[in-house]
Amino acid sequence: MTKVFFDYKVFFEQPLGGASKYIFELTNLLNDLSCDAKIISAFHINDYLHNNKYVETIYKFNLHYPKFTRRAAEEFNRFYFNWHTRKEKPNIVHFTDFNNYYINAFDGKKIITVYDLIHEKFENLYSLPDNYKKKKFYFFEKMDHIISISESTKKDLIKFYNINEDKISVIHLGVSNNNDPKNFDKISNAIKKPFVLFVGHRKRYKNFSRFIKAFSLSKNLVNDFDIVCFGKQSFDDNELSMISKLKLKNNIHLVSGDDITLNHYYKNAELLIYPSLYEGFGLPLLEAMKNGCAVACSETSSLIEIGKDAVDFFIPDQEDSILSSLKRVLYSHDYKSKLIKNGYKNISNFTWEICAKKTLQIYEKLIL
Repeated sequence: MTKVFFDYKVFFEQPLGGASKYIFELTNLLNDLSCDAKIISAFHINDYLHNNKYVETIYKFNLHYPKFTRRAAEEFNRFYFNWHTRKEKPNIVHFTDFNNYYINAFDGKKIITVYDLIHEKFENLYSLPDNYKKKKFYFFEKMDHIISISESTKKDLIKFYNINEDKISVIHLGVSNNNDPKNFDKISNAIKKPFVLFVGHRKRYKNFSRFIKAFSLSKNLVNDFDIVCFGKQSFDDNELSMISKLKLKNNIHLVSGDDITLNHYYKNAELLIYPSLYEGFGLPLLEAMKNGCAVACSETSSLIEIGKDAVDFFIPDQEDSILSSLKRVLYSHDYKSKLIKNGYKNISNFTWEICAKKTLQIYEKLIL
């Protein structure tokens, strides 16, 4: 039986998110396919690990590590991972993110999943060391295989790192088929109007500020709809100032919760808006489609590949284009219904079962 360990890195870094959800779903389904897959993460801040029986863990911190403990916690994670690999001897280590420490510490086959190349595409938005590309290039050279979650990300890998195309396999992410409790209701009482839903981080390439500027240009939209931002990231001073200047203080609501809560917001939203300048995949598109929520998103990168005919596309750096898309969907019942219908058809191409089977095929080829 193929034995695979997933490292701690993505669970150490994010409480929720597409990357950690992907590893969570993948681990469970690989075990259903008779693959011995396990996550090794002693300390973490991730919500998914409490729902996964295929994990070796010790303690979950709440969102942040106590002051001055982060480095020590990561050092212990490295020790913990090394101890388990020496003891249990997996065939493959599947890296959940870049983690140079293990490149030479494990002698078996090594795989990494690459979600996006945000830093390479938007270097000016991040304070990165001059040699960060060199370190990544060295990391990729040491991998036996690379999984890319979209054709768009595969093209970026080849462009920025000149990786042999045969070394990269594209495996799309999936969407869960689990049904939520019928009597579940956690919509905030503060939301009085029909609403547009924005999911996840809002900074940098996520383009949130341009979206709300576009929204504010229409008195009808402001009067008829609210905006719900779902995520654990509080509004900072710059965002609060912008919201106030645009006179949207009464329109915008910040909510958070688990996946069940998020699904309920999808079900009740008039529209998911996804204005990113770039995405490696765009999992919220599929989550919205699964829950019968119409989608308007940027015509860029992997979103074109994932959205197909089930979304309304706009040009993300043009406020007029975003505004036109909002109006087109929100004020046309027939068009919105068409998008929702196409969305239900589209998600049949993106399942975690397909993702797990294709991943296992790669594992088995590597250890032949």
